[in-house]
Amino acid sequence: MTRRILETLGYVAAIVALVLGITTVSPAALPRVTRVAPPQDNKVVCLPTGGAGVVFASGVEAMGGLGESGSAVGGEVVLGDQTEPVVLTGTGSLVGGYLNAIGTTKSWTPCGPALAEGMLLVPTAAETELLVVNSDQGETAVDLTLYGTEGEITALGARGIAVAPNSSRVIALSVLTDRPGPIAVGFSASRGRATVIARTTAATAMDSATAFQPATEHLVAGIPLGAGNATVLLANATSARATVDVTALGATAEYTPQGGSDLSIPAGGTLAVPLGGSLAGEATALRITSDAEIGAAVVTGPTLLDPAGTLVSEQAFVAPSEPGTEMAAFVPAAGVLQLASAGDEVTVTLRHAVVGGEETETEIAVPAGRTVTVPLAVSAPKGQLVEVRADSAVVGAVTYLDGAGMAVVPLQPSGVAEVEPLDAELDPSLD
Repeated sequence: MTRRILETLGYVAAIVALVLGITTVSPAALPRVTRVAPPQDNKVVCLPTGGAGVVFASGVEAMGGLGESGSAVGGEVVLGDQTEPVVLTGTGSLVGGYLNAIGTTKSWTPCGPALAEGMLLVPTAAETELLVVNSDQGETAVDLTLYGTEGEITALGARGIAVAPNSSRVIALSVLTDRPGPIAVGFSASRGRATVIARTTAATAMDSATAFQPATEHLVAGIPLGAGNATVLLANATSARATVDVTALGATAEYTPQGGSDLSIPAGGTLAVPLGGSLAGEATALRITSDAEIGAAVVTGPTLLDPAGTLVSEQAFVAPSEPGTEMAAFVPAAGVLQLASAGDEVTVTLRHAVVGGEETETEIAVPAGRTVTVPLAVSAPKGQLVEVRADSAVVGAVTYLDGAGMAVVPLQPSGVAEVEPLDAELDPSLD
């Protein structure tokens, strides 16, 4: 009997010890932070210069107008008779642009993302308008700051420009200012973001200026062989005077063109520097360096004058290019590919694929400080893809200069950027 009682007491003691042990154990901490990969969808907006145009793009998975869900697309797009903005989306890189043409006048406007801030540069405010597009689901508000040859310009109505979701607004630059000479437009979104271009509205001319970020160095590729003229537009939005130097990366040498050294831009001012015939008619890229963050762009074209000495031929606007090792362009027809290296000699692998036609791959050496040209002699009504892979950074463009007009198509980065996962905190109080 005593033995049974002792056994029972032992069982009870063991159970009590087990219960006490469980109650004193601290619960394991639940993970509060996890790693989340953000979505890698890309979106760009293609904007028309004027009239009906054709969208050429590659890497597209869906496309549509503002506010539309978008139809599925398999890679390359050639979309004619377009007069409104076109929104392209994809999970990889998107390269493309809007080709507008009136008679022998052409204009190429690269498709671009929405930005919270940026700058545009135009030769004159006359016959120029800004197209501000909001391709997002929320309203955006944009502030404009104008700069001219005499400094910052006070412009009534340049602040708090509201643009409803999935819509656009056109703003006449000539209404904001009548100052002569080059005009820089800095824009910043106090709410949301926007895609902004400047475009001419003259019946006999067509051009567009795309946005870029001010920097201490700019590379501008795509001054065509035989252009004969290039005017560098500079803008200094800082509060101190800036000193600028221009270096030409020509077909035969790297040199400082006449009138391209020790340029001085006043605080809040702009400057136009005509290089004239100092580029010797060569295919050229320009390296523009400054001791302050400035804006820069180039207007280029053939030097054809009427009897009064006025330039009457079409001009092309060329914004700065971002150098890279993987670049591409999806272009409409035969042209000339220009590649330039601002550093050491670069070895480039060029892949040229005509939609519905042949595909070739060529290795090209681009000497340091030089521009190399490669003819693209194949006519491709459905488009042709030009892809460049280099062992060091290059800039480039496909240029068109003939009786059918003039256009410059910059190479755009084509490598798919790796998106790092982000730390995300788990909140158990949220449903």
